[in-house]
Amino acid sequence: MNNVGLAEPSLKEKGAIIHKRKGFKLIELLVVIAVIVLLMALLLPALQQVRRQAKAVACQSTLKQWGLVWSMYTDQNNGKFLFGSTQNLTAPVNFAID
Repeated sequence: MNNVGLAEPSLKEKGAIIHKRKGFKLIELLVVIAVIVLLMALLLPALQQVRRQAKAVACQSTLKQWGLVWSMYTDQNNGKFLFGSTQNLTAPVNFAID
């Protein structure tokens, strides 16, 4: 039998229900979230190591600055940490610069 000129019956006529897809399905969304969580779990230890290294560099920089401050201070005060006389240690030390 030749169906030339006859239209094919539509899916609605055959009893099929057509659903239009409007967005992500729940399982797809959960898979995407799981992949993101997995990537974060892999990257988090590396980020923590970078944070520790950054803190170590900041600490070293601070220590270097303090060393430079004390070096400059002792250079200006004849190699002494305290400004004033070291002969009489029981007397109050005058820290004011004249």
